[in-house]
Amino acid sequence: MFRILSLLLSSAPPPLRLQLLKDLTTDSTLPQMSVASVGLVKEAFLEAISSTKPNIFASAIFLQVFGSVLLRPNPPDLFPNISLADFKDSSEPSRLIECLSLYYVVLLRDKSNLTGIRDRDMLQHVEQTFLKPLRSALMAWMDGPEVADSSMHDMMPLISLRLGIERVDGAKAEIFGTSTT
Repeated sequence: MFRILSLLLSSAPPPLRLQLLKDLTTDSTLPQMSVASVGLVKEAFLEAISSTKPNIFASAIFLQVFGSVLLRPNPPDLFPNISLADFKDSSEPSRLIECLSLYYVVLLRDKSNLTGIRDRDMLQHVEQTFLKPLRSALMAWMDGPEVADSSMHDMMPLISLRLGIERVDGAKAEIFGTSTT
């Protein structure tokens, strides 16, 4: 189904595709689709950035539409207001892993900064609203008593999130020569 949806979306005109993907990423009634749709957004971005033709997914509109939706926890005040158990029982760990992957790919691939992802203000905004709260929550949970009693399987979302943050930090260090955290 995911592949069929991907093919259908890729045949849509970019503005319609943008709207459909925004609707999918913000639909709280289907959390699994919200998670999967982040991959569809990444696919659309990669297609656009590889094209020689102008495309809405390789422009400032991309972050105007998806930055406030995908480069933050859902809801925005999720951290520190959620317990580790509630967090692991939700679809949010999977969504955040996908969002970190998207951020990493856009940082690396948008060398011309068509989306504005490398602007200092954007980097600081993403750091303050997305990465910093996630880092703080992970540090608190990793040092907390719940983790000591957890199996490796239960720890995988936290480890994946930590690795995603490390990849993003490494990309920023590579691009800018220093850490932007």
